[in-house]
Amino acid sequence: MVAHSSSPTEVTLSEWDLRRLYNEGSIIKLAQENKYNVTIKYGKPRGESRRIPARSRSVKTRYFEKDTGIQVASFHQYELPTGKRIGRFDPKFLLIDGVEYHRRGDGKPIPPRIGNKAINRILNKTGYHALVTYGYHFSEQSQKIWKEQVTDRLVKLGILEKREWVLV
Repeated sequence: MVAHSSSPTEVTLSEWDLRRLYNEGSIIKLAQENKYNVTIKYGKPRGESRRIPARSRSVKTRYFEKDTGIQVASFHQYELPTGKRIGRFDPKFLLIDGVEYHRRGDGKPIPPRIGNKAINRILNKTGYHALVTYGYHFSEQSQKIWKEQVTDRLVKLGILEKREWVLV
């Protein structure tokens, strides 16, 4: 995860691909091993919903390399008043091998998905570890089908609340 150049290349990815790079990459492991300096900034959500109740907080988390101070990741999430995280970290920025991966800007078109081979190449995964990428892909596709076939219908029937993604 160390940056090797002073001006990294920038790549815009879909939210799904950023999440995959985070979930399948070493950032989680390195964070758990306390390899990063972490900064956290709290704010107020833009609105309340069943998913984000009153007194919840918007949380921006950033990871910095301890040796260089270079930012390697930026995330967003919501937190209940009890301190429990709502959902998972939503990555907004990742620095991997000197390349900055960003989510698309508001109002910009969704970039095409990069696919399993590209995920493996970016994360330098080979062998068994590369095969695991295909497991993540299968899981992701199952979630997509569930959303399209079940969740969207429940929203149309008024049983579930539509999730509006507020990107900060």
